[in-house]
Amino acid sequence: MSELFKMTDYPVLPGRLRLLQSQLREMRFDGRILLQNGDRGYATAPSNIALIKYWGKEPGREQIPVNSSVSLTLGAFRSFTEVIVRGRFFPEHERTTAPEGRHEISFVDGQAAIPADTKVDRLLHAMFGDWAEEIGLTILSRNNFPTACGMASSASGMAALVGAIADLLQLEKHFTHADLSYWLAEWSRFGSGSATRSALRGPGCSFVAWEREENEEGLWTRTSALESEAGLARKIHHCVLVVDDSPKDIPSSRGHQLAASSPLQAIRVAGLARKMDNIKKAIFDGDFATIIDLAEDDAFSLHAVMLSGKERINYIKPATEVLIAEFVKRRNELGEMALWTLDAGPNIHIVYLSESAQFVENFVDWARQHQKGKLRILGGRYAPGLALGLENFTQIQRRELIVDGLHE
Repeated sequence: MSELFKMTDYPVLPGRLRLLQSQLREMRFDGRILLQNGDRGYATAPSNIALIKYWGKEPGREQIPVNSSVSLTLGAFRSFTEVIVRGRFFPEHERTTAPEGRHEISFVDGQAAIPADTKVDRLLHAMFGDWAEEIGLTILSRNNFPTACGMASSASGMAALVGAIADLLQLEKHFTHADLSYWLAEWSRFGSGSATRSALRGPGCSFVAWEREENEEGLWTRTSALESEAGLARKIHHCVLVVDDSPKDIPSSRGHQLAASSPLQAIRVAGLARKMDNIKKAIFDGDFATIIDLAEDDAFSLHAVMLSGKERINYIKPATEVLIAEFVKRRNELGEMALWTLDAGPNIHIVYLSESAQFVENFVDWARQHQKGKLRILGGRYAPGLALGLENFTQIQRRELIVDGLHE
């Protein structure tokens, strides 16, 4: 066991995940899972934008949110991650330690790998358990959209890393579909709370709920795709008005720590159970007008919490305010089916129905002129949820998913 990490440093796992980890350990020691130098795993995962947002974590619990949340999966905005083994598994009586340097990570194609930070190293130690010492990993990861500026790059990045580990261990062969889905969602959650909403596979995960859940073990969470009887996902489009793509001065992790210091946080959280029920019903019914009201109200209340804490956090730029005000004015005058929302950053997400595509195009044209060339508009073509394996990785990576401007 590394001096850097002890078993007490690992997160406390729910019972089902502990059972799956025990199964992995058994498969490793009876030879069904074998890793050798140069073995590779691949995954690509989407970002997401929360419509009902989580902000703040349960004291004394790891990655348990103070409130449930609902997101829209942004299939075109993706992280692409490859993991490469250094070292190899040994028979149990010949146990050794990983190569010097441990886990390395590179976030840009062609950039020299650097030691993984403590958060990633700790996650990998916990995932591999008592055989983490035998190997090191080189992690190659890139995003096809701006990073660390309020577009949930940590969500897609952590989900893609966990997916690449699953591919490396060939878990699609060893686990049932349900067990693998659970394993991916839970480990992604431990990497980054919002990553669990990016960890669902397949085409049917446009809307995702991450909900607090009480069971016999106590308070945990569950992640699930939301059904829409009205086929709402097929009618929805999305784009981002990139006001500022520079990294944030204050990371979201710090914001979560400060949430409870705001006098508005308790008020916001108290109303979220009702909002969750209402937005799930609206998604099922295809009631986009209700989704607009709920999503925009929650975005305002989230940023009010940020601005009223012990340490003021203001992610909203002057241009953000101007663009939102003009968007709402035009939208309300015309009765269009389009909403704005913000994550923990200045960049405006616009979600709209096909019938309002012309309205959004006209607004974007005005926004470009108003900002005098300082605004980027990123749209995206459809792509699936979390995808494992080299074939999926390569096919999706080769597609031009992000477009400069709108895409219908």
